[in-house]
Amino acid sequence: MLLKVQEVYKDFSQGGFFSAAKKPILKGVSLELACGECLGLIGESGSGKSTLGRMLIGIEKPDWGEVLFEGRNIYRSPGWRQQPDWRRKISAVFQDYTSSVNPRFRVDKIITEPLYTHRLASGSKAMERAVYLLEKVGLGGDYLKRYPHQLSGGQLQRVCIARALATNPAFILLDEPVSSLDVSVQVQVMDLLDSLKKEFQLSYLFISHDLAAVAYLCDRALFFAEGRIVEAVERIAELGQVKEAYSRKLLYSVLDFSDQLADYRCGREEGSRLA
Repeated sequence: MLLKVQEVYKDFSQGGFFSAAKKPILKGVSLELACGECLGLIGESGSGKSTLGRMLIGIEKPDWGEVLFEGRNIYRSPGWRQQPDWRRKISAVFQDYTSSVNPRFRVDKIITEPLYTHRLASGSKAMERAVYLLEKVGLGGDYLKRYPHQLSGGQLQRVCIARALATNPAFILLDEPVSSLDVSVQVQVMDLLDSLKKEFQLSYLFISHDLAAVAYLCDRALFFAEGRIVEAVERIAELGQVKEAYSRKLLYSVLDFSDQLADYRCGREEGSRLA
């Protein structure tokens, strides 16, 4: 098992920095992610799913419980958290691609920054890696000297994906990576993520409130509410057959779930014909 979360809890302070009042955000969450798997995490805004995501990439330390990556606790193994080998194996792509990059950096610096940080490559080798990754995400070396404001939303998110791939990770957190894009671009980016997962044997946690996107990309899914997993769907084809009241409420609130999923699949077929 690549990633394992065991009974994690997290509280945040309420009423200011000096307040003793605590608000529970995560309440005993456990999950597992296998190598090469895409696991969907579905929940409404404020459910705690992004806090959990930050915990999985080493940003938000749990108050209680364990986050195991390749069998080791990333928060409690002595000295292991500081090892570059761990940090480079975990990456992320976020919803807001504009705030995910420095607007003063050109594309070449955006992509090569992780390579310099982890001392994996520099100079011409880093630039070669950047060109290679741009080609992998459907862009190319012509984009190296462009600034973020010179790119469309879909292009900039592809640059963010290229940056996430720079250190050759095993696990990538995808936190609402397509929700800010037009539907036609969403399909293209999800198809890209799917092909990269297969080519590089990646594992994804795909956080989303979009059930159709989860059904399109993921192998299985978890429904998340008020800091807890309320239902697990072990086969993504059964996503429309959930039983818990919260899961059914989310499903029924998306009146066009089947139509939207069909649109995604139609977009994939159209893209295949044009390729």
